[in-house]
Amino acid sequence: MERAAIPRKVAMSISGHETEHVYRRYDIVAERDLSDASTRMDQFFASMQEQSEKKAEKASANSLGTLSGTPENSASTEMRESAPAEDPKLKL
Repeated sequence: MERAAIPRKVAMSISGHETEHVYRRYDIVAERDLSDASTRMDQFFASMQEQSEKKAEKASANSLGTLSGTPENSASTEMRESAPAEDPKLKL
């Protein structure tokens, strides 16, 4: 019944099980359930691998901005460029 998306409480009422403990005891796992779970896990891990590769490609593309490996438009570069120049008269 759970495979048919019937809520557990309704399935327990239909089957006459008064406790979840007894209901779960008779919830036998079929080979198809295991196969479906394996397929879903494979799909999940493949999508995680794909996301990881995309992030790595993006990070690699971003690190090609300068020789130091930081993007040319980084905040530190902008701060250095916008900082006021030191007045040579103030140096001791």
